[in-house]
Amino acid sequence: MAKPKILLLSDDLRMNSGIATMSRELVLSTVHKYDWCQLAGAIQHPEKGKVFDLSQSTNEMKKMKDAYVKLYPIDGYGNEQLLFQVIAMEKPNAILHFTDPRFWGWLYFSHATDLLEHLG
Repeated sequence: MAKPKILLLSDDLRMNSGIATMSRELVLSTVHKYDWCQLAGAIQHPEKGKVFDLSQSTNEMKKMKDAYVKLYPIDGYGNEQLLFQVIAMEKPNAILHFTDPRFWGWLYFSHATDLLEHLG
């Protein structure tokens, strides 16, 4: 049976902010129960537009065989179009927004109803 997949909206878990550090701990502590994909935010992300599959390195680190960790680095904490694209590709079972919401105003103040409809 496939593990549930969670889309994490937070600071890039590879970075060193407090949110990034806690995001990394959350993912690594639960990767045996959940698959993870992340809109990996930063104010000006140096790797925006790239995709990083950290599954193999996570498997090696955690001594597992079925880890799934994929990052979508975003500049300026993303937008609804990018969010909908990642939802369509990854088909998450849940979304976890774990960060300071002031950088994600677009998520809460524009088309929140559209997001709920898109999730089905």
